[in-house]
Amino acid sequence: REAIKSAFLHNYGIYEKYAFGYDIVRPIKRKGADNAILAGMGGTIIDSMSTMILMGLNESQQYKNALEHVRTTDFTMTSQGTPVGTVSLFELTIRYIGGLTSAFEMNGQRDDERFLIDKAASLANELSHAWDWGTRIPYNRVNINKKHPEEEEELKDQGTACLAEIGTLSIEWHRLSHHTGNSTYKELVLNSLEAVFNSTAIFPGLWAQRINRMTEKPFRDYVTWGGGSDSMFEYFSKYPLMLGDDKHKQLGILEMTMASTIEQLAKKTGLGNLTFLADWSDYYAHGTINMHSHLACFSGGNIAMAGRILHKDEWTRLGLEISESCARMYEMTHTGIGPIAWGWLDKEGRALGWEKSTDITSARMEYHQIHGVFITMAFYSHQPEVVESMFYAWRITGDEMWRDMAWNAFQSMQKYLEFNQTGWTGIENVNDASAGLYDGMQSFLFAELFKYLYLMFDDPDRFSLDDYVFNTEAHP
Repeated sequence: REAIKSAFLHNYGIYEKYAFGYDIVRPIKRKGADNAILAGMGGTIIDSMSTMILMGLNESQQYKNALEHVRTTDFTMTSQGTPVGTVSLFELTIRYIGGLTSAFEMNGQRDDERFLIDKAASLANELSHAWDWGTRIPYNRVNINKKHPEEEEELKDQGTACLAEIGTLSIEWHRLSHHTGNSTYKELVLNSLEAVFNSTAIFPGLWAQRINRMTEKPFRDYVTWGGGSDSMFEYFSKYPLMLGDDKHKQLGILEMTMASTIEQLAKKTGLGNLTFLADWSDYYAHGTINMHSHLACFSGGNIAMAGRILHKDEWTRLGLEISESCARMYEMTHTGIGPIAWGWLDKEGRALGWEKSTDITSARMEYHQIHGVFITMAFYSHQPEVVESMFYAWRITGDEMWRDMAWNAFQSMQKYLEFNQTGWTGIENVNDASAGLYDGMQSFLFAELFKYLYLMFDDPDRFSLDDYVFNTEAHP
């Protein structure tokens, strides 16, 4: 645990030294950088605050500096984005509204830190322009400088929104309503969710990844637990859990989601007996697509946790199988770090959804013969989902295997991501350490990866899952 805390402090110290106030630090160049996702508001600082409190650093100089940064930052304007001023409703909700409200709650809801809520509300007031054009489904890209949705960018997506952008706002905006007494925040986001629930599902409880904003009808039929859909499904259990409502409507929807997931998406690999959730699309692939991603690996822990809470043993078993299969992806690579995406052949030897001859190269087949999967995207840049599911699996089972896996992953990251004592980079190929590095330290390294690693070696009664819900950016 102390080794993980030291790694957090080392990397955050690099950020403070070379990039404080910027969104991220570039460890190789030793300089800061802003980006459109984090809007030039010091993303690493805000994403780190809840982890600092959890690690007992709330009286530290680092935390005091973070508070002062938030106090002096204007969350109603930005110099970032294309066009300038454009931000993501989804990203700033999970990182900033989630991060600021979490820090306020975790540190005792002190009067002298009330400004954390005020700042979150000032940002939410600007983001609420996402609903200005009369649709229940918000525009994800909002120009907070000009105070309107950014339609030009939206047209590239043919007037559609992805499920995650619609369905990953409820926890954060509900807490903001709680602290401000303004129910408009939660009403906006819950009304958006109703638009999804009333839309035609591809399978019961499983909607197309994208929905037309105007008609509220599905755009094509791509179904996935991966990016673009992921955290909406995650919140089906977490939002009712936060409310303490075991009769909540979303739990009934989750029952449908899980029944369809088990029937349509849960698959075994032909070799190795690994368990993953396939994607599905008749439009793109005539049905099942044998593909899973690092992003989708959150599903293991999320499904297992929901199964434990709702006494659904089949869910818990499936979640633990997915969690272990995702963890095994780390053990297969040269570096001991997992890739971003992979596919597999089923027991009939079919690579469903990978029919193009260019998809299945001889190198991929050779890897598949050994490991039962083939890697399709080999880079890694601080993604937390596999360790996140290890954390939930550890809390549910108490099996030391999960701690061993997490410790091995951490040691591999220390070995291959640390660059000349100036912090963790990304890696271009987890099977070839010489392939190159990505010069950027993601803010979710601090919000999620270090937090889940730390919690795995902490007293399980601290931040008990009976008492805390972690949002999709791991802010309690």
